[in-house]
Amino acid sequence: MSEEEKIEQESTEDKHKPQDNANEIISQKQTIQVKEPQSENMEVHKHPHHVMHKKKWEEYLLEFIMLFLAVFLGFVAENIREHSVEKTREKAYIQSMISDMKSDIKQLDSLKTGRLLKNEMIDSILLILDMPDPDLYGNQLYYFTRWMPRPLRIISSDGTMQQLKNGNLRLLRSRKAVDAIMEYDQLVRFENIAVEDREETLIQQFYPSLKKLFDPRVFEKMVKGMQINRPAGNPKLLHGDKESLDELYSHIHFLKNVNSYSIQFIERRRKFAEHVLEVLRQEYNLEQ
Repeated sequence: MSEEEKIEQESTEDKHKPQDNANEIISQKQTIQVKEPQSENMEVHKHPHHVMHKKKWEEYLLEFIMLFLAVFLGFVAENIREHSVEKTREKAYIQSMISDMKSDIKQLDSLKTGRLLKNEMIDSILLILDMPDPDLYGNQLYYFTRWMPRPLRIISSDGTMQQLKNGNLRLLRSRKAVDAIMEYDQLVRFENIAVEDREETLIQQFYPSLKKLFDPRVFEKMVKGMQINRPAGNPKLLHGDKESLDELYSHIHFLKNVNSYSIQFIERRRKFAEHVLEVLRQEYNLEQ
């Protein structure tokens, strides 16, 4: 081998040596990296919360107490919230009931005035029918008699009452207030039977006498909408026989009885409405 060939061969071997050394170093590092996790996995540290750790009974007791307190406090908070909501609703119902009572009292005063006026008309009719010739007072007789079938009613403000009766009376904590409200409701319902239904029956019985004795054309001219006016001149009855007049007298008499009873009932109901107001104000510390 020539000298030049030896030099070229040594140069080629020197070029490959660094690469072989690098490969050897990388191989050693990989060996080390593989071995390190094995060393870590071999170490087992005992920890207090290890799966094999057995709890003491004090720990179980503490967890139970904490769970119980969480549930109990949630229950208490919910009760407080519900109590607050129901108390607010109770106050609203009481205020609404007071407003209804005031409205009823105002209507009762107006109704009483109308009933007293009707009684005066009834007395005038009976007086005229007792006279020898009722036709002499035809103007008054037509006018007063035409008013008799007109119903005089109170539209009770019972919205709050109906809501309370539909399961909300339990919200009222005062037994005295509940008793007063329910007694007033019974009084109102009794009125429908004792006064309104009875009066309606009498009015239906009264119509045949009107048709028999009074000229319907005169009545037609007297009525303008809801208003009843006096007739023109002095119209006469269609018939003046005693039997027909006595029948009319009888109907008017019974209408007077129910009207007079209605006045007494209005006074009683108004007085009790005032009593309900007083009870509600006292039980709930409300001002006038």
